[in-house]
Amino acid sequence: MQVNVTFSPVDTLFDERWTSGIDTAKWILFGNPKPQVVRNVPPDGRSVFLNNGDYNHGSGAVSRAQFQVGVEGLTLEVEGWANFTGGFWQIWSVGLLHDRPDPLPTELSGGSIHLGFEGHSPRLARPGWACATTTPTTGEWDFRSINRRWRRFVLQIRPDGYYECLVEGGLLATARMPSEARGRPLSIVLRGHSVGTEIYHGRVVVTRGLRY
Repeated sequence: MQVNVTFSPVDTLFDERWTSGIDTAKWILFGNPKPQVVRNVPPDGRSVFLNNGDYNHGSGAVSRAQFQVGVEGLTLEVEGWANFTGGFWQIWSVGLLHDRPDPLPTELSGGSIHLGFEGHSPRLARPGWACATTTPTTGEWDFRSINRRWRRFVLQIRPDGYYECLVEGGLLATARMPSEARGRPLSIVLRGHSVGTEIYHGRVVVTRGLRY
């Protein structure tokens, strides 16, 4: 029997590589100190996004573009590089936000749909992952597995009202979307506490459909 296999091309809705710095036609900045782009980051000399938030307050950016989940679902992929170094709040996070405030407040949470991890802190016994309100404690998800290495983090929003958090293709957790966010356009939120550290966001891509 002959079986013909075909595939649909990836429908890319958004692709940010930071080569032109922070394009304010694409991003709205929040926090103080303001985020910045750092260039020539090893190992391949790329340009990356540094949240640059201080020890107590997060800074970051929200995309002007907004995305609908639709009947096919939606996938947000972000590269992350972490180097947690100190005994204070150090946070990397990515999220999707419904009902984007205008103007943005000085402080902004990680979004209605959220994936992040926290480094050393006086209030935490050990670093922890977070997908929505869950914090898995399994050792394989310890931040040291991604420290100073580029890794792929994914928020995959399903049309059934749930979303999945993935790290390097492995499922971290599944969470239910807040009811008020369903059916609403979503903006990307990049956020962190990272001043004086190497805690970066790399390439940011949004595609239509479920990729994983």
